[in-house]
Amino acid sequence: LKAVNDSLGHAFGDLVLQRIAQRLQLQVRESDIVTRFGGDEFVILLAENCNAERAQQVCEKIIDSIGQPFEHNNQQVSVGASIGIAIYQEHGTTIEQLLKKSDAAMYEAKNSGKNCYRLASLTRC
Repeated sequence: LKAVNDSLGHAFGDLVLQRIAQRLQLQVRESDIVTRFGGDEFVILLAENCNAERAQQVCEKIIDSIGQPFEHNNQQVSVGASIGIAIYQEHGTTIEQLLKKSDAAMYEAKNSGKNCYRLASLTRC
């Protein structure tokens, strides 16, 4: 979103963040939690019956949704999503462990190109 803020202003960038949050909320169940973690990062907790397959399905829906252009006052912008996945118990049992693993996976996704996701590695980081 840095490019959006630089070219169209912070007010438009903030609006895009709000709309991203709305789109994210539409891709998950009511029992799931979507929260902005900071900057342009969001954390999504898939609360019930979550496994790698379910998480990957949600990621596909999110990438498709976020990939649709955002419009406001005849301005249009497209953004992408890089997503890191960590599964409770498989990748950690504390919030700190899961955030660390999902953050590392997100950076792997970013390094792989736009609009992709990565499942956390089982190796230590």
